[in-house]
Amino acid sequence: MSAKILESLDNIVGPKDIYHVFNDSSYDGKVNLDFHNTEPHRDEQVSDQWQAERHHQESMNIEYMQKLQQEENMKLVFASPRGGECRMSPRSKEEAERDPNLKEFIENNHVCECLKNTKRISELNSEEIFAVVLIGGHGCLIDFPQSNELPQLLQNVWYQNRGIIGAIGQGSIALLNMKSDKGQPFLKSRRITCMSNEEEKSLKEEVPYYVEEKLESVGARVETQSPFKSNVIVEEERLISGQNPQSSHEFSQRMYEMIKRHNKM
Repeated sequence: MSAKILESLDNIVGPKDIYHVFNDSSYDGKVNLDFHNTEPHRDEQVSDQWQAERHHQESMNIEYMQKLQQEENMKLVFASPRGGECRMSPRSKEEAERDPNLKEFIENNHVCECLKNTKRISELNSEEIFAVVLIGGHGCLIDFPQSNELPQLLQNVWYQNRGIIGAIGQGSIALLNMKSDKGQPFLKSRRITCMSNEEEKSLKEEVPYYVEEKLESVGARVETQSPFKSNVIVEEERLISGQNPQSSHEFSQRMYEMIKRHNKM
C-alpha cells in the first residue's frame, strides 16, 4: 500500500502556499504538508488584531512531524488550499531560540526553499493519499471551513482508501464539514480533541469562534485535558488528534506508528 500523507500546517503569510517532496526508500508514496494563507481583506468579520495573529506559523508542529518523517526516510510534500509562498513569523524565530530542534528546522536552507512553492489541495489525487494530517493554528479557523476540496479529500481518504486522518490543535476544525457515508456529520459520536476553550481564552487573542464549541455542535465527543499539556486521542485506530502545540511530539510519534502499522497490513 502506498503511503501518501497530507499534513496540514497553519498560519502562512503570503499569497499562496507550498509544495515539496523528499526522497523515500521505504514508502511508495508521499507525505504532503498542507499550509494556509488566509488573506486579511477576505475576512471582514474579524479584527485587525486577530488578522495579524492568525498569520503566525505553528513551526513547532511542522518541525516535529517533518523531523520524524525525515528520520524514517518518508517523502514529504508541501501543499495548501490555494498554493504559493509563505514565511516564518517573528514569533517562530523567538521560539527557536529556546528549542534547538526548531532552530535547526527554520534555519535549514532546503526547508526555507520548499516553503516558497506549494501545491493546491485541488490538484492532489486522493486515490494516492493514504493519510491526512491537519496541523493547527488560528489561520485554519478561516481557511479550513472555507475549503470545499478539503472535506471531500478527507472523505475519500477515510472511506475509499481506508486511510488515516490526524489533526492537532485548531486543525480539528477541518473535520467540521466532513460527512459520513450516510451523509451525517462525520464527527457525530466520535471522540476527538482540539485546542480547548480554556486555552484559547487564556491567550487573550480575538478569534471568530472556539473550535471546541463548533465540534460539539455536530455531535463530537470532545475530550480536553489541562491547558497546554500533552493530550492525544486515538479513535477507531485511524483517527488521531492532539489538543495543542505541546502535544506535537507525542502526536507525531503516534501518527508515524499508526501509518507504519497500517502500511504493513
